[in-house]
Amino acid sequence: MNIFGEIWCKYNKLPLWCRVLIAGCIAFGSVIRYVNLFNLGFTFDMVATQYQWGKNGFEMGYFSFWRDYKGFFDYTSLSLLFEILVYWISLIGGGSAQAFVTTLKLVNWLVDILFCYGVWRVVDSQNLLDESHQKKLYACLALLYASPVLWFISAVWGQNDTLIVLGGLIAIYLARHKQYWRSALVFTITFWIKQQVILIIPTLAIVILTQQHSEQTFSKKVYLKVYLRIVAVYVLVFLGISLFLYTPLAFLDLNRAGNSAFAAFLREDRIGFGASTFWTLVNIAGKGSQPLFFLTVTIWGYIIFLLCTVFVGHLMVQKKQQITWLDLSVFTTVCTSSYFLFVTKMHSRYLHFGVLWACISLVFLLKNNLQKDATQRIQVVQWITGMVVMFTGYTLNQIGSFAVTSVWGFDNPDPSWVRWVFYQFPVDVGWLAALLNSIGFCILFWTGKSIIKKTQLEKIV
Repeated sequence: MNIFGEIWCKYNKLPLWCRVLIAGCIAFGSVIRYVNLFNLGFTFDMVATQYQWGKNGFEMGYFSFWRDYKGFFDYTSLSLLFEILVYWISLIGGGSAQAFVTTLKLVNWLVDILFCYGVWRVVDSQNLLDESHQKKLYACLALLYASPVLWFISAVWGQNDTLIVLGGLIAIYLARHKQYWRSALVFTITFWIKQQVILIIPTLAIVILTQQHSEQTFSKKVYLKVYLRIVAVYVLVFLGISLFLYTPLAFLDLNRAGNSAFAAFLREDRIGFGASTFWTLVNIAGKGSQPLFFLTVTIWGYIIFLLCTVFVGHLMVQKKQQITWLDLSVFTTVCTSSYFLFVTKMHSRYLHFGVLWACISLVFLLKNNLQKDATQRIQVVQWITGMVVMFTGYTLNQIGSFAVTSVWGFDNPDPSWVRWVFYQFPVDVGWLAALLNSIGFCILFWTGKSIIKKTQLEKIV
């Protein structure tokens, strides 16, 4: 049976109310994406940069662009190839800026579908789903597809951040299957499209560490060797592909190659770029290097992020039972959300990792809730509450950034409803979004801590 036939067969077995909900969510999410195919999105990102890079890269040639292009360029090598490919496809529609953006949003639409399918496949592959959980799984994914946390970035803004989250999910899935070479390959390719995927490194480390420990009893010396060999696979694959991509580019323009490879780390020293973070909430703005209690804001951000990551990671490593997908998804939610909230140089869309992994966590939490245990029901309610609060903050942050940001004279006039929504709020939308993001994270962090402590053993996939 093919993929579509399999999904259709399982869909038809769902109760009527669930099928109506799913159909309604798919229709709404699809209409929203279709309508927004025909606006230019975040104009600076879509037209002034990505369209120009794709068009000039196609016309000049990849290597000639790298050597001779005189305009602003700060993306990675595979990202440039991606934009050249999108421009090439857009030639069907004439190769204009609108054709390019429409093509890119169509690609994003496909990625949104693939992301929902990827989550379904990961959960369904465990073969532990009864009819009750099938309903929950399909309903959750349908609601996610219709939610602005997914379609605003891909369909309104035009960015492809969901592709990076999908790449991270695949890399973790392959590592769980001990396909470390493939996992390293997916991770590296995703990294050289957009570097936010580094946020899953702690999760990959936990997967490797706990997976080997759960299967055999090693002496510490032998265990360390096994762990280091697996880590070496990731290092070798990453270095090999990186050298393959950047060695010829370095000969063409060493400065551009360096700026491209380390773009995420060489940004202007600012606390944020339109992101509603913890620092927005406490009214700290300006440079990340400014002093704060004997340290800098940037250093404090990394300290708080590392404390959150190490605390939850320690709970996982200390578990006497095997690490579950629920544990991993909760851990990834905490890591990626705390990184956004506390580390400096954040863009508003960098919380995309956190909100989508919170959705994945909910799917696995509902799966573990089949026993109707009272504690688990409370955990579900708390997790959903934290999600809704943080999702609202994240969406408001995107609306605020889209409505008021003007870069190099490029405004974002369409769709007009974004600005209308923005100006309905009597308070600072950026501060309100920061408050909601922080409250939502606190709820998810507290609930996640209790989930990891109490998760029951599940079948390892």
